[in-house]
Amino acid sequence: MMDDFDQSAAAKLFQSFMRFRRVNWIGRRSTGRKPSDIRVLFTIRRGERQHVNGFKVSEISELLHVAVPTVTQLIKGLEASGFVERRMDDEDKRVIRVRLTDRGQEEIVRARTETLNSLNGLVDFLGQERSEQLAALLAQVCQYYDEQQACVSTEEWRA
Repeated sequence: MMDDFDQSAAAKLFQSFMRFRRVNWIGRRSTGRKPSDIRVLFTIRRGERQHVNGFKVSEISELLHVAVPTVTQLIKGLEASGFVERRMDDEDKRVIRVRLTDRGQEEIVRARTETLNSLNGLVDFLGQERSEQLAALLAQVCQYYDEQQACVSTEEWRA
């Protein structure tokens, strides 16, 4: 006899979320880069207008919700590959800034193209209507967990 949890909607969602975590939808095929590398590159690219001189590692860490030592290791690998460069801050010599190189910009274009191709393949697979339903459901999932997190944060302040 199977446990009731194994058959519940909650269990099915849990299993689906665990499987989804392992899906490489950012696409490593054309770039050969790990998804974590691509996320760092995209984060730096998104913030270039606000961070003209480059990002501090701590800023990247905060945006990605990843520990500073982890981001430091990712940046070292990206620098070794020629995708980013580290420079001393002009105003505060103790601060190191990270910027994309031309090669890093090219890598983002490749990764974006690969990701869009992958997502367009998913739309072809699911169909337009089901794809839009999925997008709406995922937005609702995010809203639910954002609200749950806000409730937890509010309760922490009251304690």
